[in-house]
Amino acid sequence: MNAAERDYLVKAGWKDEGIGWYSADDTGVPLYRQYNPNAKAGSYNCTTNKAENDYLVPAGWKGEGIGWYGLASI
Repeated sequence: MNAAERDYLVKAGWKDEGIGWYSADDTGVPLYRQYNPNAKAGSYNCTTNKAENDYLVPAGWKGEGIGWYGLASI
């Protein structure tokens, strides 16, 4: 959300891919976030599926709770 931060990172070599998603307040759809401490790449997973979250966490992923709330699809 910070244009100055974005501009700084682009100048440092990052690629600006535009808006990734829109978020909502806590009345939106919860997106659960998990971190895989054993992965060398692709170490994060985000899902709106609570059952997926509940499956991954006992399998070794670190549950990080609700990362943000998304807008419901129409």
